Amino acid sequence: MHDHFKDGSLLEVSVPAGRFVFDGQGHDKVLLIGGGVGITPVMSMLRALTDRSWPGRIELVFAARTAADIIFREELDYLVKRFPNLRVTVTLSREPKDSAWSGERGQIGRELLARVLPEPRATPVYLCGPGPLMTAVRAVLTEVGVPEMNIHVEAFVSPPRAPDMEDGAAEEQARDDAETPARDAGTMVSVRFAKSGVSADLGDGKTLLEAAEEVGVDIPFDCRSGICGQCKTQLLDGRVVMAVQDALTAGDRKRRLVLACQARAVSDVAVDA
Repeated sequence: MHDHFKDGSLLEVSVPAGRFVFDGQGHDKVLLIGGGVGITPVMSMLRALTDRSWPGRIELVFAARTAADIIFREELDYLVKRFPNLRVTVTLSREPKDSAWSGERGQIGRELLARVLPEPRATPVYLCGPGPLMTAVRAVLTEVGVPEMNIHVEAFVSPPRAPDMEDGAAEEQARDDAETPARDAGTMVSVRFAKSGVSADLGDGKTLLEAAEEVGVDIPFDCRSGICGQCKTQLLDGRVVMAVQDALTAGDRKRRLVLACQARAVSDVAVDA
């Protein structure tokens, strides 16, 4: 931006996108968990809830390495004093033993979560942090009784992995993928953009979004990682596979919505774009 933008440059701006959102509707409690800089989106939720004086119980668990790594420390102290329905638990994993720190130590484990989750089955949980932390905490949340559908995660980087799906969709997708024949090397497939009336080749494992960009078809996108859902596009014909599809709900899949940034065709396809 510094090298190329100047006064008069035109920018295309979209509304915020993604599923990592909690507005408090229909709940009287929430557990927010942040690890390291993963506290950032969690802090946005906390600010929104306290700005509106949301009356529900708010539990925030923040994992950091040392006391010097506690981001937003002064703001959290202020909010705790101002809002009696907010409780903040900070745990440090690498704080020197001889320091003045008197709070929690170690990783976020079963004992800590059991203390902040008196009703695990009825509490929505929002988790953001490094990949290993999220994997470990998610497993513990399941152990203490939090339903999988109540665990919401956000990742700054989403590596290819098995997608997290609702209502048995994971098993259904696994069956579908197993039944989808692998594309032979060198086999050329194409995509037809139905609304735009143009087609494009999908060689070298090109995604639908990459093909759309090459032929000038406008498909909105943001993260390119399968998280935000901005590039949802309806698949009209053919088959695709996606390495990451966190942003798709079970309802999205039933309507044959795909993430253009992740979707790679295994046959000729047509999409509603």
